[in-house]
Amino acid sequence: MARTLIRTVHVTDKSGAVHVYRPGDDVPKAHAAQITNPKAWDGDADPASTREAGTPPPKSGPGSGADAWRTYAGEVGVEVDEKANRDAVIAALEAAEKPTEVPAAD
Repeated sequence: MARTLIRTVHVTDKSGAVHVYRPGDDVPKAHAAQITNPKAWDGDADPASTREAGTPPPKSGPGSGADAWRTYAGEVGVEVDEKANRDAVIAALEAAEKPTEVPAAD
């Protein structure tokens, strides 16, 4: 199900430029991944569905749970215990020198 933006939001890209999206606008996938407030989206917003494989989930807010981090660890080849909490997974990723920050939008 495609998500529809229902609030005006501001997203800052890698260069520091601010992009404004209004209700109904098409939001590029990289920018949509940065919009983690579920009140910005119509229906069941699932930020995890906007994350591209191999990119880290957010460290806070929707889509930042241990399951998302364990999935990401598997995607980048880092073995973690299936019961590891989010902080333990992030620590394992950092020890393996894998990215743990959501890339800034273009």
